[in-house]
Amino acid sequence: MRVANALSLPSLRKRLYAAGIHLAASAVLALVLVLLVTQLWYPSPLFKLANGRDIFFILIACDIMLGPVMTLVIFNVKKTRKDLGRDIAIIAVIQLSAMAYGLTTLLMVRPAYIV
Repeated sequence: MRVANALSLPSLRKRLYAAGIHLAASAVLALVLVLLVTQLWYPSPLFKLANGRDIFFILIACDIMLGPVMTLVIFNVKKTRKDLGRDIAIIAVIQLSAMAYGLTTLLMVRPAYIV
C-alpha cells in the first residue's frame, strides 16, 4: 500500500517549513509582547507580585504553539496561492484575536496601586 501524496516527504518538508515560518513570526510577536508587558504594564516587582507571570506565560505558550500547528494541519501544496493565503489569514485572525483577548484580560487584572 502506498502512502498518500499529501503525506509524502517533500510535502511534509513544505508543511514543516511553513509551520516554522509561522512559529518564528509568532515568537517575534511574543517577544515584543513580553517586553511590553514586563516593561510598561507590570514594572519589575509588580509582575511577580500580581501573579501576572503565570497567566501571561500560559497565554504566550498557547498562542505560539496553536498558530504553527494549525498551519501545519491546513497547509497543502495542491492548494492555490489564493486559498493558502485565505487559510493563513484566517489562522492569523484567530491567533491575534486570542492574543488580544488574553492581553485584555491581563490588563484588566493589573493592579492600579501598590500599597
